[in-house]
Amino acid sequence: MGPGEVLSDVKPEEPEACKLFPLGLHPPVIHMFLITLFFAEYWPLVQEEEVQSRWQRAAHDAASTKTWKRKRQRSRSSRDCHLERRQMRVRDLGLGYDSDEIILFKYCVGTCLSSRKNYDLALKALMENRSISSKNVSGQPCCRPVRYEAVSFMDAQTTWQTIKWLSASNCSCVG
Repeated sequence: MGPGEVLSDVKPEEPEACKLFPLGLHPPVIHMFLITLFFAEYWPLVQEEEVQSRWQRAAHDAASTKTWKRKRQRSRSSRDCHLERRQMRVRDLGLGYDSDEIILFKYCVGTCLSSRKNYDLALKALMENRSISSKNVSGQPCCRPVRYEAVSFMDAQTTWQTIKWLSASNCSCVG
């Protein structure tokens, strides 16, 4: 090389590692770089697809759960022990109050066949084979109030009356 020659035309010999990994990047760095590129490019698509499928599953599961609950409530309301409500005149309750006011009377209805225990099954068998007299024996649990609420109304003399434990507030199989 003489004076005035440009040194930039001459390239120094590159080490072998630099030829394999351009920019002087080592394998772990390149690996992380490629992973980052992949996730930056494709991750939003994967995530969107996953979220959409989760959403579809959730919507399906919620719909089937609601349907199941509705069917269960429908079948339950027709036979299992539950609370019903009816508007009644106070005079029709038969408790001797003179009032035409209408109250909401809550009462228990339904069967308790699903609540029977071994006692009830054994008692029923013993009554059927006449080992026990069924004269005054209840062979199964019955649907009864387990909590009550008071009802207030105004009688015909414009006096407020309150009857405690008149209306059921919760029902259950008892006995």
